[in-house]
Amino acid sequence: MPRRKAAAKWFAKYWRQFATAESKLHIRRIRYRLISSKRPLLRPNGEPYLNTEASWDWLINAGRDARYLDLIPFGSIVDRRNPEPAIFLVDAEDAAINIAGGLDDLVVPGFTPPQLHLVKPSIAHRYLVEVWCEKSTVNDILMPLGEEYSVNVVTGLGEMSATRVEQLIDRIRRSRRPVRILYISDFDPSSENMPVSVARKIEFPIRYGEWFDVQVRHVVLTHEQCIAYRLPRTPIREGDGRAEKWATRYGEGATELDALEALRPGELRRLLVEEIERYRDDTLDERIADVAAAVQSDLNDVNNAVGKRHAKGLAMAIAASACDHVQQSMSKPEVPAAGRDMVTVTRAPEVTRGSTKRRGAKSSRHHGARK
Repeated sequence: MPRRKAAAKWFAKYWRQFATAESKLHIRRIRYRLISSKRPLLRPNGEPYLNTEASWDWLINAGRDARYLDLIPFGSIVDRRNPEPAIFLVDAEDAAINIAGGLDDLVVPGFTPPQLHLVKPSIAHRYLVEVWCEKSTVNDILMPLGEEYSVNVVTGLGEMSATRVEQLIDRIRRSRRPVRILYISDFDPSSENMPVSVARKIEFPIRYGEWFDVQVRHVVLTHEQCIAYRLPRTPIREGDGRAEKWATRYGEGATELDALEALRPGELRRLLVEEIERYRDDTLDERIADVAAAVQSDLNDVNNAVGKRHAKGLAMAIAASACDHVQQSMSKPEVPAAGRDMVTVTRAPEVTRGSTKRRGAKSSRHHGARK
C-alpha cells in the first residue's frame, strides 16, 4: 500500500538521524526524539507527529513496515518491554573419535595403552518447536518443560513484537528445519488475534525472501477447552469495542490462562507435552545409541589389535617407567610427618688419651706446685 510504504520511508529517515553505528534503539526513544523537536515534524500526509496515542500507534506500524521493506538493518530495533527468549535448543554436533591414554599418561601405576573412544553425535529432531506465550505467569510450567524437551520458550506482555519475530527468523535460518510454534494465550478478544498477528509478521519476510516451512498453532486456551474444563468467565474490560461481537460468538466474559492451572493442575503441561511429542522422533536416541555401540565395538577391536601387536614394546615401556618411578621415590629425602615430635641427636666430643677425663677435673700439672 502506498501510504504504508511512505510511512516506512519516513520512519527510516528519522531512524538514520537518531541511531548510531554502535547503538540499537527502542522505538520509544525515537518517539521522544520526535515529540521533543522544536518544530512539529510532518508525517507523509502533511499532519504533524503529535504526542498522542494515535501518533504512537502510527509510529509502531511505520517502524514495523520499515523492517519488512529492509529500509533499516535487521535487528536495529530492540525490544526491552518483553523478556528475552529462553533458548533451550541443543545444537547438533558431529561425532568425534578421541584418543585416551598413551605416552602422555605414562605414569606407573595406572598406565593404559592408547585407546580410541567414540563421542556420540548430537542429532536434532526434524522439527524446531517453540512455545510462545503472551504472559509469564505460567513460567513455572513452561521453563522446566522447555529444558526437558529442548524447546525454546518465548514469553511476552501481550502481543509479540516484530523484534521477537526477527530473532525467530534468524534462528530458522541457522536451523534450516521446519518450524512449529505452539501459541498459548488467554481466551479474550485481544488474545484471540495474537497467533494470527504473529503468523502475519512471520509471513511477510518469508513470502518476499527465503522460503521456510513455518506454522503457528494456537494450542491453549481455546473456546472448546474453556467449555470442556468448565473454566469461569471474567468481565471484559469496559470500553472494549469488541465485547459485543465477542459475546455474540462466545457468550459474555473472558477466561484467563491461569484459570486452567488453578482448577486443573498439570493439565497445561499435559496438553503441551502432547503437542510437542507430535514433532519428536521417540526412537532417535535409541537409534543413535545402537549405532554408537556398533562403532565403539569396532574401535575396541582396533584397540585390542594394536595392543597385541605392540605388547612387547608396551611392556618394556612400562618396566622402564616403573624403574624411573622407583628411583625417583628413593632419591627424595624423607620428610617427617607434620606434628610428629622431632628429636635432634648430636655426637659428644671425642675423648682422646691424655685429655680431661671428665668435665671439671683438675690437671696435676696445672695446679700442682713444683717443689
